[in-house]
Amino acid sequence: MHASTEEDAPIIYNAYVKLSDIEEYFAVDNKIAYIEILTRDFRGFMGIDINKEDNEIIVKNSSYKGMLHMVRLFNHKYRSHPFLKIHQKTYFLIDGLRVFSKEFKILNVPNHLSRDTIE
Repeated sequence: MHASTEEDAPIIYNAYVKLSDIEEYFAVDNKIAYIEILTRDFRGFMGIDINKEDNEIIVKNSSYKGMLHMVRLFNHKYRSHPFLKIHQKTYFLIDGLRVFSKEFKILNVPNHLSRDTIE
C-alpha cells in the first residue's frame, strides 16, 4: 500500500516491469508510453510511474485483487513476448491491511531460533 501522509490520498497497489525487459523501444519515455497503452484498460488502473533507482516502470492499481488480476492477465495476453512480464510487488498483511515495504525488518527474534526457522 502506498499513500502520502494525507488522509484523503488513495490506496495504491503496484506491479512493475523492468525497463530492460522492454525490447520494443530504446527511449525510456517510449517504454513508459508503451506499457501505459498495454495496461490502461485493466480494471483499477490508476497510472504509470518510473522508478529510476530500480529501473522499473510502476503500474498502479486501486485494489490488491485488481493488481493480481492485472498481472495474471497481462502475462497471459503477452506471453508471445517471453521477456515482457509484469511482476507484482510484495505486500505483507499487518492488522488487516496490506503493506508494502522495500526493506522488511524482523525485530525481537530470540537468539535460539535458527535461520531456517525464521525464513
